[in-house]
Amino acid sequence: SLKKAQHKPDDLPKRGTIMGYAGGVNEKLDLNCIDFLANYNPTWQIVLIGKNFFKGRLAEKFEHLLKKKNIHYLGPKPWDQLPCYVKWFNVGILPYFPTNVAKWCDTPAKLFEYLAAELPIVEIGLPNPNTVDGLVEVARTPEEFAQKVENSLKEDNSEKRQIRKKIALENTWESRAKYIIDVIQNRLTGPSHGH
Repeated sequence: SLKKAQHKPDDLPKRGTIMGYAGGVNEKLDLNCIDFLANYNPTWQIVLIGKNFFKGRLAEKFEHLLKKKNIHYLGPKPWDQLPCYVKWFNVGILPYFPTNVAKWCDTPAKLFEYLAAELPIVEIGLPNPNTVDGLVEVARTPEEFAQKVENSLKEDNSEKRQIRKKIALENTWESRAKYIIDVIQNRLTGPSHGH
């Protein structure tokens, strides 16, 4: 689970509402969607954390995008430092490009990291979006993505944050492993069949 960080990391924007992404910075990201989000509300700060795998034209497009004052690429961070950053996000974003994300997973681990940080989550582009009991807003266009981010900010409250935390705790690796072990033990110790 994500532990609360004590202070705001120096490389995060000092002001503004932070829309954050932590994960691989590669062709699965929809750079047009990120660009649209940055233009939709210039006071929003778009923070991208992760190793940059862009090459060729996409690398050039990404570099061009980083010229915007409200888009911040912080590079990769050690796994144990990520909670110190994610804690300061106001919304966890998953801005995926539909045709490029299909080869990745349907439910990214970062979704549960965002839930553990009690963040509203907005995603676009996953082939089989997991709304996690309605806690993830799913958009189909960059315009809808930006509107859902805006709505998520307005509608966030302590009750929703508690539900997010509960769902995250139910989806830790430990809780999933315990569930699998319980199923196996029940099968092994359950009533014998065919006697």
